[in-house]
Amino acid sequence: MNTLIKMILIICISLILTGCIIRTLYPIYDSESIIYSNLVSGVWKKLPEKEEWAEYWYFAYDEDGLYNFDLITKHKKDDKYEIDTSYFEAVLCRINDEMYLDLTPDNKKVFRGNYTNKFDCAFLIPSHTFLKVEIRNDSLFFYEPRYDIIENILVSNKNKLGFKRFGKSDFIITAETDELKNFISDPLIHNQIFNDTPQILIRK
Repeated sequence: MNTLIKMILIICISLILTGCIIRTLYPIYDSESIIYSNLVSGVWKKLPEKEEWAEYWYFAYDEDGLYNFDLITKHKKDDKYEIDTSYFEAVLCRINDEMYLDLTPDNKKVFRGNYTNKFDCAFLIPSHTFLKVEIRNDSLFFYEPRYDIIENILVSNKNKLGFKRFGKSDFIITAETDELKNFISDPLIHNQIFNDTPQILIRK
């Protein structure tokens, strides 16, 4: 292992151990829950707009419900703009009348990513994450899962959802797709595990 790879792994391990990204070993969707219509292709810009920081989500529909998704962040540092891009494959799905995005790293592109980027690092262990989404006119609303609430549910073992812990502050949910679908669609669970206030993107 050369010095560069060692440095990359050290940086990534330290970022992974900060937690805060929900990761699952299996996707939350099956073939019956995929939304095959092309709903989110194009460029979306996250609000609020700031001169020193901007975030863009670029979706390109591929096939069979799969999107290529580039998450692009632009930030100003020392009067210069720096751009980071993380590469994902995304599937839009519907579970019990709620819509979700299931995200996994694009293995064809991931090593083009910037490994100081927390998202790229977190997914060096092959895994998925998910967001609840709503589309209204030209706006995309997304709700992030709450790491602390899900962690408490897993630890309490009330739902008997399998997971594997890494150190003290990170875990990956090992439950299979059917269990994940039941978990996030359970009314008592669903109302707890997503942030109440959405983040908003507008179509450019």
